[in-house]
Amino acid sequence: MYNSPYIPNYSNGYNQQINNIPQTNNYDEYIKYLDKEKERVEKSKEQYINRYQQQPTSINQTFQLAPNNANGIKHINSIEDVEKELTVVETAFVTNDYTQLFIKNAKGEIRTFVMEEIVPKDEKDKIIEQLRLENEELKGMISNESTNTTNDEQGNTTIDKPTKTKTTSNVSVSRTSKAKSK
Repeated sequence: MYNSPYIPNYSNGYNQQINNIPQTNNYDEYIKYLDKEKERVEKSKEQYINRYQQQPTSINQTFQLAPNNANGIKHINSIEDVEKELTVVETAFVTNDYTQLFIKNAKGEIRTFVMEEIVPKDEKDKIIEQLRLENEELKGMISNESTNTTNDEQGNTTIDKPTKTKTTSNVSVSRTSKAKSK
């Protein structure tokens, strides 16, 4: 009845291990036996872990639901490229020569900006620019003075000129010649 193929036979495993226990009163032999058994159990445990316990695999799959604007600005050639581009959020577009900036929102509205590079100036550059502005100011003042002076001279010459009559005082006004009688 115990040798039925449907009932496991425990006599092969556990009972044999019990029979392998040394029947000795020697303490050292018994400790060596237990150490060997401990090593055997550890090895079987490692084999079981390696065989049946699989390491979880990490899933490295990304789902892109919306356009990814990692850098924030897209480079384009013209405004036609902006009109063709689909945007879900406000997206900035800049021309390749960095002269124009376009911002397109999700509705498709496009705002256009003109860009100008601002070069940081050191103290020498600031002084040079200030002197140039003063120079231009002085040139403007000089040109204003010359136009005002020319206008004043033209106006004053006509007003300030005295009117003189050319008559000589030494010459008499009376006629010297007499009419001939007949």
